[in-house]
Amino acid sequence: MRARVDARVPRPAVGHRLAVADDRVVETEAGPAQVAAARTDRQRVVEARGGEVADMRFDGQRFDPVCAQARIAAAEPREVVDPRELEPDEVDGVVRDPLRVGLGEAHPYPGLEAELHGGYLSTIAPLTMHEDELETDATLVRRLLAAQFPQWAGLPIEPVHSSGTVNALYRLGDDLVARLPRAEWGAGGIATDSAWLPRLAPLLSVEIPVPLATGRPGEGYPWAWGIYPWLEGEHPSADGDADAIALAADLAGLVEALRRIDLPEGPHSRRGAPLGEVQDEQARDALRRLDGLIDVAATAAWDAALAAPAWTGPAVWVHGDLLPGNLLVRDRRLAGVLDWGSVGVGDPACDLVAAWGALPAQARETFRQRLGVDDATWARGRGWALSIGLIALPYYEETNPTFATTARLLIREVLADQARA
Repeated sequence: MRARVDARVPRPAVGHRLAVADDRVVETEAGPAQVAAARTDRQRVVEARGGEVADMRFDGQRFDPVCAQARIAAAEPREVVDPRELEPDEVDGVVRDPLRVGLGEAHPYPGLEAELHGGYLSTIAPLTMHEDELETDATLVRRLLAAQFPQWAGLPIEPVHSSGTVNALYRLGDDLVARLPRAEWGAGGIATDSAWLPRLAPLLSVEIPVPLATGRPGEGYPWAWGIYPWLEGEHPSADGDADAIALAADLAGLVEALRRIDLPEGPHSRRGAPLGEVQDEQARDALRRLDGLIDVAATAAWDAALAAPAWTGPAVWVHGDLLPGNLLVRDRRLAGVLDWGSVGVGDPACDLVAAWGALPAQARETFRQRLGVDDATWARGRGWALSIGLIALPYYEETNPTFATTARLLIREVLADQARA
């Protein structure tokens, strides 16, 4: 497969809402038959149709172009550069492997070779969301497994496209997933999982990812990491068409079960703290950044949430992050809950965010009635949903479009709910 490259020509991002990456993705010249053949060979493929990215694969995994970082080389044929004519730093800016490309040798990734007459197919730039994020890849995971868990080192490894913001995920075969914290501030979640999920799992009626093994720092990776069971399911949404009433009852049952848990010395959940104390500064900043981009009613809705009476009851167990991306539905029923990094005790209002992220309006009241939520707690829960949406939208709009979509949904549903109140 060939690809056009030109390290000297600016490359505009094309396609709908594509984040701009560096010059490591180029336009293929392959026809449909060649692209289809490459997919079966597990080559990295970027297929362009009519100036839009139509399909992209990486190690056999398909990426939604809207949610992936990509850039297309916009060079005309007369601008195509022979790799032999490039200076090492120019080549490095495109594929990060100047010696191999300069010599025309096989690219270190399977299925990719440098061609001396028309360029080469490059690797896809990894998606990063945070300035302090540590880049990981399947090669690192393979090395970590070989050094620490050789029984799993032979499994196929595929990066998982996820809206998660704390951990990079790599599926191991059919039944396992490795979770590697993206940054130091998220590294403590692995210890939290190991300490509490084995104790919480028997007390809940849904599946949760109890760690199977905890890895230590190594191979240049500085933090603990974990291997978990892979849980199957689809993510619900307030825009979805699942059986929302049944799902509302299931979600309420989960929150009830958490509130009944009596495990001593539970950690204090950040999301269980007073709403204004934790969220106000960031929410106000987000409101300023989103001025003119969202409904002006958002500021009044946030003020109303902060005015709600504080929680005066006992601290209860909360998940702390019941957003759609952390909920798994099978056969229209809640089957599993992921990402327990915010688990702990505190104000139960934070777990009400599921009402605005996962449930349409007609099912929201079922959820509330089943839990017997008073007006003050409901207002605080609505504030949690709104603030999460406000803070996430400007931060993740370019780097995590899936989460940005959830943020817009939360803002929209909260404001619509507030207008009906």
